[in-house]
Amino acid sequence: MAERPNLLYIHSDQHSPAVLGCYGDPLVQTPHLDGLAAQGVLFDNVYCPSPVCVASRMAMLAGRHPHQIECWTNHDILDSAVPTLAHAMGAGGYRPVLIGRMHARGPDQLHGYAERLVGDHSGNYSQGAAPGNALNLLRDAGSGQSSYQVHDEDVAAAAVDFFNRLGVRRRAGLDEQAFSLSVGFMLPHLPFVARRQDYELYRDKITAPKHPQAFSDDLHPFIQWWRRYAGWDEASAEQILNARAAYWALVTRLDLLIGQILRPCAPTIWPTIRSLSTPRTTANKSASTAYGPNAPSTKLR
Repeated sequence: MAERPNLLYIHSDQHSPAVLGCYGDPLVQTPHLDGLAAQGVLFDNVYCPSPVCVASRMAMLAGRHPHQIECWTNHDILDSAVPTLAHAMGAGGYRPVLIGRMHARGPDQLHGYAERLVGDHSGNYSQGAAPGNALNLLRDAGSGQSSYQVHDEDVAAAAVDFFNRLGVRRRAGLDEQAFSLSVGFMLPHLPFVARRQDYELYRDKITAPKHPQAFSDDLHPFIQWWRRYAGWDEASAEQILNARAAYWALVTRLDLLIGQILRPCAPTIWPTIRSLSTPRTTANKSASTAYGPNAPSTKLR
């Protein structure tokens, strides 16, 4: 029987595949994710099963469509009786561990994971609750501190500690079992607020959207309603640039945190590692990379 590989799953949130160097963005700095893509398999035609966070994540976790697990909205709870990827890992002899974001609603915060080292995070809005007019998210965009980033820094630190402890046990001959670790980040999820050092990397370089979609009767009726309700069409050009610069900065900070996780993998753990990055995006398209010592460097459509 072949030796089982180590498994590392890295999840980001509201991450557009267009804002990655490996997908052609000439501005964003994502060297660690680009490195995974260059050494592995890069998918450019992968779609999330739902544009809504909980439904998309639970479908991914269960390997079934949202309607099959009755998770359609951000308020639906995945039934604990539904088998998940984590259950499959356990049945296969792994001890699946989760660190950080998964966005499972309800009392079951494991859904098959044997251990969760860092939990989830509630909403992150300057007004204390989701704003009725989403234009406030653009008005507040810029440099600052997002509690989501603080959460993700804790997640990265916990993942580094996981690998450091594992390395110590392996070098001592106390742990030879393959690991299965899922690391869930919240970045680059809005609000569009990034640390000043990251924000200033992009504020003077960021450009307006190449293909802005003006409000018109040609839009889907729901999109028309949403843009009126959210107030997006009242945004100024300056606010849009502020938000875009902050978003690019959050993507770069995410990449740096991923780099922190990958560093302690070598040399004890890295030679047998497999990793998967699955950003979720409200555009309903997901970018993925899979890496391993024998993975081809190619694109799949």
